[in-house]
Amino acid sequence: MKGIVSIIVCCVFLIACSNETTSLYGRLNKIEEKTFIVECSDQVQKTENYTEDIGYSCAVVLTDNTTFRNLNREELSAKDFQTGVIVQVILTEAKIINRCNSSRQVEAKEIVLIDE
Repeated sequence: MKGIVSIIVCCVFLIACSNETTSLYGRLNKIEEKTFIVECSDQVQKTENYTEDIGYSCAVVLTDNTTFRNLNREELSAKDFQTGVIVQVILTEAKIINRCNSSRQVEAKEIVLIDE
């Protein structure tokens, strides 16, 4: 009996972990001090297998360790980014991003300018 319970717990854990992401792509909607607001509806829908047309944004916290670059690996700064551009946000740690507000507050390790 303990073996079956252990297997079920492991399966649930593996399924939950498979929804974690280490990066997200989206349009940069707003620039605040130390935060980029990035459209992340695609990630929410992917995580929750959810298809409603609700727009979700992620608050991407910028730290002194956050790096910025373009696709050519040229170093940029936060000031080089404008609203409306497409970015890839590489997170400092894997996270499950869903409809819950707290799950959509993430910290950026790196931000890549994808499309100007």
